[in-house]
Amino acid sequence: GGGGGGGVAVTCVGSLSPVEDFQAMLKQSNKTTDEAMDSMKGRITLFIKDGGNASYYKKAITCLMALRGECIKKEDSETFNDFLKDGIKAAFSKGRYGEVWEMIQEEKLTLITSDESSDSDVTVAMSVEFIEGELDATQAPTTQAAAEDDESDEDMDGL
Repeated sequence: GGGGGGGVAVTCVGSLSPVEDFQAMLKQSNKTTDEAMDSMKGRITLFIKDGGNASYYKKAITCLMALRGECIKKEDSETFNDFLKDGIKAAFSKGRYGEVWEMIQEEKLTLITSDESSDSDVTVAMSVEFIEGELDATQAPTTQAAAEDDESDEDMDGL
């Protein structure tokens, strides 16, 4: 069969149809998966930083979902998980971009677990904790109390 109508090669993930661009890059023989993923990560970061409002955050989240799905398919959970940890949570969960992190939490868009990708060592519990934060209920208060008791035992003057 003949080739389709001369499709223009996609060189990077653009802002108008980022998910389509990303998928097109993945299909191109002259582009590596890494290039496509790096370009997608760059676009997500730009949507958050330069966009700075909810409609751009929604675009960023759509892109994150596409990236996540592709990383699961390629059994490359590390690429997505590292980006979500260092590129998104560390950079945007506090301060002026906090809203985007809240939106990510609402979507339950979390780390790729070992259930989803065989190369991941993230448990479901870890993925839940990552997205919901350390919930007070899970932290046993007994360790704190025990530590304080130890200190009070040392109040002997040794006279």
